[in-house]
Amino acid sequence: MKKFKAIFFDLDDTLCDWQGAKLYGLKAAHTMVAMHHPEFTFDIWKKEFDQVSIQMFSEWSKFTRPSSELRLERTRRIFARLGINGQETLADSATDTFFAHAIENLQLFDDVNDVLSRLHPNFVLGIITNTLADVQRIKIHKLGLDEKIHHVLIASEVGVSKPSPEIFHRALELAKVDAEEFLFVGNSLEDDVAGARAAGVPVAWLNRPGASLPDGIQPTFVMHTLRDLLPITVQA
Repeated sequence: MKKFKAIFFDLDDTLCDWQGAKLYGLKAAHTMVAMHHPEFTFDIWKKEFDQVSIQMFSEWSKFTRPSSELRLERTRRIFARLGINGQETLADSATDTFFAHAIENLQLFDDVNDVLSRLHPNFVLGIITNTLADVQRIKIHKLGLDEKIHHVLIASEVGVSKPSPEIFHRALELAKVDAEEFLFVGNSLEDDVAGARAAGVPVAWLNRPGASLPDGIQPTFVMHTLRDLLPITVQA
């Protein structure tokens, strides 16, 4: 195996704790809604949010509507499922509150800054992330990743999402390296590991929760912290 020259990362729940940030946003939005509708507990609110998000997944993947419009549509659908009618101002406020609090509380995992600082002088560093650029660019800027990463590929700007091999091939072109000199790091088996393998590039599965690896999926490396990347890059 050649020595790695480029290392690209997934963004959400690999470099930053988006699930944790979303929870802050959901709690803030629920507090606002519950002032008018105390019969809906947080558990009900979160369950409806999760179900509507799944239903709308394909709409987020089409790249035809801005994320702000999709977020408002999600809130409207939640309201409809809960029987909250004719309260567009509340829907607007809850939508804005969710996103503002999520972004405000979004943080890098505690191993990210140190690892990126060590890698930056010797590797081409990049991000490959799905969904819409208008929201992902906000996250990247808020987290200060603009100064730590050389290249950013966002699905809506590229026109294709992980796990499509095409977005990884675009990363190879940007990094100007061969496939075996490129390492991708991500937390999703479906998008990150399967996508990188289909593109023919080495991939490290960042398994922070310590989940079991399903049969038939073979990442090149398995890591439980981003610091595990340092000996991998030295030994490769």
